[in-house]
Amino acid sequence: MPDNVKFDFRPPVEKAIQSVGSLAASKQINLKRIDAQIVGADPLTDLAVLKIDSQYVTPIVEDLLQYGEVKRPYLGVGLQNISDLSQYIQQGQLSLPEDLTEGVIITTVEPSSPAAEAGLQVKDVIISINGTKVSTVGELRKYLYTQTKIGDEIKMGLYRNGIWRV
Repeated sequence: MPDNVKFDFRPPVEKAIQSVGSLAASKQINLKRIDAQIVGADPLTDLAVLKIDSQYVTPIVEDLLQYGEVKRPYLGVGLQNISDLSQYIQQGQLSLPEDLTEGVIITTVEPSSPAAEAGLQVKDVIISINGTKVSTVGELRKYLYTQTKIGDEIKMGLYRNGIWRV
């Protein structure tokens, strides 16, 4: 597959998109956390042609063809970038070091999930996976989906209540 593949999503891309006009004006959207660039739009039909990098599309298409569904590693957590949090929350409520500005906070842990079984908790702040720094939710997911396989054990570097843990 070439590096960039054009896909024409029909019917409308997502109900959350207000109008193709405002969408086309930005030329860049985040469709379920996958960067997509709009390369064409039809305001009469609310259809958009998106350009998505094949690094995201290829594994999904391969899974769909082979299994009929997408299979990838799963933690069972809700996540948010700590850079989205105020300094008060970062240092006051999470007790993070002042110089720590990147990482991912766990906002929810699904019962009986791999994360729950591993002992991960709400408010844990993930800084690394297997020694690789993760600054954002996107980087964490990218690492998880491209560098690990279902069933792999991973080691996370994280802060819990202001204390570093591996």
